[in-house]
Amino acid sequence: MKQIILLLSTIVIFSSCKTLTPFTETIRQKNNLSLQDLKSVQFYTSQDILLNREISNSKNQIISGKIKVENNRQIEEILIPHGTPCLVVDTTKNGRIKLSFSQNDEKSLTFGLTPNSPRYVLLAEKWNGKEGDVHYGSDVYITKGFSYNANLEVNMKDILKIKRKYKREKGRKL
Repeated sequence: MKQIILLLSTIVIFSSCKTLTPFTETIRQKNNLSLQDLKSVQFYTSQDILLNREISNSKNQIISGKIKVENNRQIEEILIPHGTPCLVVDTTKNGRIKLSFSQNDEKSLTFGLTPNSPRYVLLAEKWNGKEGDVHYGSDVYITKGFSYNANLEVNMKDILKIKRKYKREKGRKL
């Protein structure tokens, strides 16, 4: 009897866990996802994304991250941890997706396809090795760590829940 209870509790625990799948163009096309559809899907990050920028002492700026002093320079760091939920705020003509991790839609990062990966990966304006320049809000940050390898993940149950209206036409006869 104890074994059955243990087995049932294990099944309940594992069935309640969400399984995340990398978001790919195949998933987007197969499910015919529009901008409105994408806005109703919860996305997650696959890796930690670390953004940092040097803060100029000559300006008063609103700081949204944590401040570090490094070699007498002030550095603002923003960490978006692995698995952080994010929402689509916009798409571009070339299929890129802008996602926001905060309440401010302007603070978004762009993900899209590259020739090297079928997944939607973090895009930068310019890559220098494993570091890239990205816009986050009105500022430019440099990605650090394994941010270059970050891609989007989704819970496929969310995609399958998107409601569609289908109507089958019967045709016309003479």
